[in-house]
Amino acid sequence: AAPPAVIGAAAAGGPAPAWRWTPRVVRDEGPGVGDAFGAMPLGECLAWCERQPECRSLAFGPHGCHLKARCVTAGEEMVPEGEQGADYQTYFRDPCPPPAAGELVGGGLSAGADERAASAGGVERNTPLEEMQNMIRFALRALEFCFHCLDASPWPFLLAEVLDNYALSVESPGEFLWQRTSVLFSGVSTHLGGAEADGVPSLDPAVAGAAALAGLPPLRRALLRLRVRWVRGLEMEAEFWRKKLSTDPSENSSLERLRLWLETGEVTWFLEGDDLCAFLEQALHRRRAAAEASPLSTPPAWMRGPPRILNAGSGPLAPRPLECVAQDGGRRRPLPGGGGTAGSGEGPPARLREVPVVAADGMARFYLRVLDEHGLLPRHLPVQCPVEELHGCFPSRHFDVVHMRNALDHAFDPLLGLRGMLHVLRPGGWLLLRHARNEGVPGKFRNGLHQWAFDAEGGADGAPTFVIWNPELRVDVTAHLLGAGLAAEVRTELRQHPSADAPPDERYVWVDIRKPTEAEVAALPAESLD
Repeated sequence: AAPPAVIGAAAAGGPAPAWRWTPRVVRDEGPGVGDAFGAMPLGECLAWCERQPECRSLAFGPHGCHLKARCVTAGEEMVPEGEQGADYQTYFRDPCPPPAAGELVGGGLSAGADERAASAGGVERNTPLEEMQNMIRFALRALEFCFHCLDASPWPFLLAEVLDNYALSVESPGEFLWQRTSVLFSGVSTHLGGAEADGVPSLDPAVAGAAALAGLPPLRRALLRLRVRWVRGLEMEAEFWRKKLSTDPSENSSLERLRLWLETGEVTWFLEGDDLCAFLEQALHRRRAAAEASPLSTPPAWMRGPPRILNAGSGPLAPRPLECVAQDGGRRRPLPGGGGTAGSGEGPPARLREVPVVAADGMARFYLRVLDEHGLLPRHLPVQCPVEELHGCFPSRHFDVVHMRNALDHAFDPLLGLRGMLHVLRPGGWLLLRHARNEGVPGKFRNGLHQWAFDAEGGADGAPTFVIWNPELRVDVTAHLLGAGLAAEVRTELRQHPSADAPPDERYVWVDIRKPTEAEVAALPAESLD
């Protein structure tokens, strides 16, 4: 690589080390000591680092400024072109400012060269934890591009084991221990059309041999590669949420929101103008109609259960129950969950009903750890469950409404996530998706977990259709769900972006998906059923 360029000192007044930069970020950035998300001038980023005693280098790019505690030197290994972070540069000072008296730099998996040398009597060497991290990073890099080589070699770990342990090392780097797994990473995913082979292919050589991956359909192979990239993006996502859950006002600009949630359980989790109570009422109406039409003396459990909402991909701030006014315009009908009948004279014509909201997130395990680190005890907590695995966390037909906001585009397989949400949704219920339009495009589908873009495009009948895409795959979700009999309605529209500081042309993709009732499924032609 060419030597880094010298851009001069950013601080005014007095001699200062010259700033240098690398064309791409270095592989070993070290621990973070400050983050600013969003575009900002380079000079401000450099000046911010110079004001922070613990900052010795930084990563600067189109989406933020990230201060690091590690000294960087010329000629260090950088991330390869095309890899996550390749659109950022590392800026460092030459010579590197020495640490203040008593200051500890680095630690855990990210120990820097100075710390390693000090702990080894002046001889630089990797710590065992750092060697483990290097091994995992190598494995992940190999997985993305060399599936066939790994399956043909005496690979000592299950592939699921490598992915799971990398996630564990991101969650708790200071206490990481390798965990063995007994679950085979099969790589099963939703795919359009019939299966190309019977059975489930395994990607572990001890089970399937070298030909396992070669027999996979191209779509499954692409999704496996996205799964690996998703795991590699966890480190950036974890760093973001550590700041958002911090009680330090210098780190968390949303501290008041965090405090309100801790004290009351109150948090804004759905968008203004989104009437979840109305969607719930529609779902309950269809559920009551199904129960009345059932020939069974005791209707199935899903018809009799209380109202329930799932907030999938919730993030750490699990909401309190949703308050809805139960009223029926004078009609007599029972309200699921007991408490009399609205409009019947047996109870008040209108009353407040609290509907349980279950929060689930694929990173809930990490959120719980960070909350413990800060000694925080919130009123409500999310359940650990990725959207692709909802079928393993909840019973089928368990929720009347499933809501997801700005999270499905973080999934490694959003189609599989859609099927998972529909699986736990009761017949006649609503799946509500609210996502920023084409969120993955600004970061070139490499920024954190943003590997997908959502859009609304004109369909054959002129009505907007819901499209999920990235540079490798594109799916007309509306056509897929309706054609497979998974949805009775798919309503898609573009709305104004809810953020006050969003550019005027930014939009949100709103998608309302209604799961068919049992009567609607029975009326479908056999070839339409999935």
